[in-house]
Amino acid sequence: MRAGILAPTPPCVDLVTEDAFEDFMLHVEFRYPAGSNSGVYLRGRYEVQIQDVIDARDRFDRIVDRQRFILETIEKQQKLTPELKERLLGCFDPRALEDLYLPFKAKKKSKAEKGREAGLQPLADWVWNCGHGTEQPQPGQTLELWAFTFRNEEKGVKDVEAVLEGTHDILTERLAENADLLGFPVLPASRPA
Repeated sequence: MRAGILAPTPPCVDLVTEDAFEDFMLHVEFRYPAGSNSGVYLRGRYEVQIQDVIDARDRFDRIVDRQRFILETIEKQQKLTPELKERLLGCFDPRALEDLYLPFKAKKKSKAEKGREAGLQPLADWVWNCGHGTEQPQPGQTLELWAFTFRNEEKGVKDVEAVLEGTHDILTERLAENADLLGFPVLPASRPA
């Protein structure tokens, strides 16, 4: 130790001192080859990986920047709820963060958007609600019968098949953009023989 600086004497790999310290601030400057150990071993107990700390800080900064961008984007759309804001600010997994952002992300016009423009959202909501038990079909009401009432040649849904396809697209997008479902593994669909 010379003038408060711990320096190698003679040049060596390890820097060691017998001096005793209470709390201290450590300023380290060194070079090391890529992929080698960037560790600093402190007080004979802890090895701090300098490069890991730097990388972690960079990852954290990128996530915080992305959170900020997502919050601003959703706020501009006037769709930011207090619950969503809390979920976004509490999320530090980049993939989960993108899953939360997905329903608000600008995208090209999807089949589901075309279905909504054709006026099929109420039918899709009815199917969703019936499937989740929050609504029941009226006696004699079938999906095909109600889909028949949504036909509109001017909007590109000229028959029941086109109505059902557009409704299917809306429901598929709704499931695909559900952040709570995105973490589950996808199982292959089985079809009857």
